[in-house]
Amino acid sequence: MGTKVNFINDNIFNEINSEKTAYWLGFLYADGYLRKYKYSYEIKLKLAIKDLQHLYKFKKFLSFSGKVFKTVGNNNNNELAEIRFYSENIFNNLCKFGCIPRKSLTIKFPLYLPTCLMNHFIRGYFDGDGCVTQSKDSVRISFVSGSYEFINEFQKYLIENLDLKNNKIYKSDIGNYYTLSWSNKENIIDFYNFIYKNSTIFLERKRIKFDNIIKNKKTKTIGIVNDNKIVKFWTHINLASKELKLGNREIIKRCKSRSDKLRFIKIPFFR
Repeated sequence: MGTKVNFINDNIFNEINSEKTAYWLGFLYADGYLRKYKYSYEIKLKLAIKDLQHLYKFKKFLSFSGKVFKTVGNNNNNELAEIRFYSENIFNNLCKFGCIPRKSLTIKFPLYLPTCLMNHFIRGYFDGDGCVTQSKDSVRISFVSGSYEFINEFQKYLIENLDLKNNKIYKSDIGNYYTLSWSNKENIIDFYNFIYKNSTIFLERKRIKFDNIIKNKKTKTIGIVNDNKIVKFWTHINLASKELKLGNREIIKRCKSRSDKLRFIKIPFFR
């Protein structure tokens, strides 16, 4: 019997011209692995086992007929899932678009991408190397990269296009990587609205976590939502009452209403 050859769409990354190609390029910028051998070109993506279904999304995107494997980490203490395939054309196209072998310290932010696709790329990168965390009194979004050039240009893009605050980039004392984060409430809402605008693909657990943080109803902070986008908020119900000239009871009543296109919600963590 001959060796089984797995099918894959070799042309999938010929152009970055759609939500899916931009998203998966961003994800591969974060977590992808490329290696060129003498006679083959390897690409693989390895995630925690809890994100197994996300690899199946990637497999479907590639039209890949091969398997998704379960494996373990270097210390045999964490279960992982991995997809691995070989394609010279995909390898070369990824390199052309900046996703290169041994990329950790050398990748550059893809300023060549059109504006209409940048939120999908950034969402992919966020799903791979970003996180959203919540403590008792605050929420933070953070990114890591081994490339200062990448994370610096990334911040510049968000400052110029989302008006995010210019924050300090920190170099780790224990590893060769840089960290960038925001905890400003306006910045977090702007980033949330930006990355999930017109999105159909994302890491489910991270989207659910972010949704729950933004839309949690346990505090008295008030926001106005139009078509699921937060367009205005106040850090206390009394401030909303004063500006809108509505009583607190009327605002709370509107927070419970689901009938209006333009409606009120309660937002977490802002005090």
